[in-house]
Amino acid sequence: MQIISQFAPLPLAQPEKGTTVAMGFFDGIHIGHRAVINGAVEWARAHGAAPAVFTFRLPTENKMKGKRLLSTEDKHALIASLGVEHYLCPDFEEIKAMTPEQFAAVAAPYIRQTVKNPAIDPAQIAPLLQQRCEVLTDIPEKVDFFDALPEYDIALYTNKKSKTDPAVSLEMLKTVRPLLAELPAWDDETLLAAMKDLAERLEVKNAKVMWPVRIAVSGRAVTPGGAVEICRILGRDETLRRIDAGIAKLEG
Repeated sequence: MQIISQFAPLPLAQPEKGTTVAMGFFDGIHIGHRAVINGAVEWARAHGAAPAVFTFRLPTENKMKGKRLLSTEDKHALIASLGVEHYLCPDFEEIKAMTPEQFAAVAAPYIRQTVKNPAIDPAQIAPLLQQRCEVLTDIPEKVDFFDALPEYDIALYTNKKSKTDPAVSLEMLKTVRPLLAELPAWDDETLLAAMKDLAERLEVKNAKVMWPVRIAVSGRAVTPGGAVEICRILGRDETLRRIDAGIAKLEG
């Protein structure tokens, strides 16, 4: 198994055949990890491609809890025993230092695990993740709301810092909805200006408008990006549909 420690193209013997890549941190190589890697190896063998694993070396100081389950050497040996030919493990900080275009290319397969809608461009989501994501395999669950609005409790509309609750949020959503529907453009600058102008007219802080919008369009209290970025990526029609669903939920 060839181990490549830099983010670089694979030196394939037959580039035209391509590769099949299993992606993940793969600490422990448990039964689930083996299933993912075996699937990549089996597909590669059936199609004449090169089986590979893409992972990365975490920084010395990281937020992962607990100790590593395997030494680097044991991890390499186990993965090689599964038939993997190429093992890519660039440094985590190298990933952080990538250009937005490079990171988007790396993140896209993870984003597409849960964001199946072809109308949603992974390249628009990736910039929201680059400085917030320590483990690439965390990406799918962070962005799945872009594909479909999850079920959520109206308790999420309550936020002490933003001074919102379900009643306040309902008022804000009903007020902001027609403004968003009539915007002349759908970009960060226009969306931000509209929400800030509304907050100024209502004599409230920006967060009192943006928090209800964020919950309505994502169904999450914690998201990569805020209300403006999420609305822009979803597009006008989907944003308005989700706000309408939020209003109905709060009224019901």
